[in-house]
Amino acid sequence: MKARIEEFCDIAGYEHIHKGMTSRDLTENIEQLQVLESLQHIQMLTVATLSRLTDLAQQYAALPLTGRTHNVPAQITTMGKRFANIAEEMILAFTTLEQISETYPMRGLKGPVGTQQDLLGLLGDQTRSKNSNKASPNILDLTTPCEALDRSIHDL
Repeated sequence: MKARIEEFCDIAGYEHIHKGMTSRDLTENIEQLQVLESLQHIQMLTVATLSRLTDLAQQYAALPLTGRTHNVPAQITTMGKRFANIAEEMILAFTTLEQISETYPMRGLKGPVGTQQDLLGLLGDQTRSKNSNKASPNILDLTTPCEALDRSIHDL
């Protein structure tokens, strides 16, 4: 990446492309976006699976089978109840997936060491630096809330 930037700057006759940020500002945000979108895809698959388990629980609600405890026959239950139990566990897991998805922190534009100091120097004031950092999720088309984007070295 650095070689391509240097090549571009040589052709352009000046170097403005790399000021205030590193290539990781882009790649880390893209990687986080991929993780978030994967998590959301898993949520959709979980909903589809829960729908199927609901159908199976209703379909087999009256089919008796022997329940077991410690691999020893115990009470009579139904196949529908088994499917319902699996669905119940999946709902708990889905709730956790939702919470992670809703609070997943995006890195934002932090610069080489994560302080935004270079970006502050380039933009001239702290408000503009913070605003550019808040805009990065919008540029990536993210709607995930992220309080961490508002924090920089200037807040410490």
